[in-house]
Amino acid sequence: MHMAKEVVAKELVKELDKQVEKEVAKTTEVKEITDLPGIGPQAAEKLFSAGYKTLESIAVASPMELIEVAGLGEVTAQKAIKAARDAMQMGFESADKMAERRKLVGRISTGSKEVDALIGGGIETQSITE
Repeated sequence: MHMAKEVVAKELVKELDKQVEKEVAKTTEVKEITDLPGIGPQAAEKLFSAGYKTLESIAVASPMELIEVAGLGEVTAQKAIKAARDAMQMGFESADKMAERRKLVGRISTGSKEVDALIGGGIETQSITE
């Protein structure tokens, strides 16, 4: 039973790795605001004047903010934000995907049943412990 869980966990990790590799391969070389789709020199100047000076500031903005300050269309604003998030590797993850990843977290015994009980079954794998 325990070995079957390990095999399933390893397969899930491999599948997640493949998905991450595909997503990384999709991203293009976006280094400046003018590299974003639909953002030309004039729009970039308006964004810069409004305080949007980095890709990160675009990535965390809402489409309405970009529409108001730079006069972008809604679709263009959404594409620019998505491209900035992809370039910054700031992808958002749904709760169900997070729950799937949490299933892969194991626990390592400390060697003491009492300590393990205090910390919820042992030390978690895939995390930093100090």
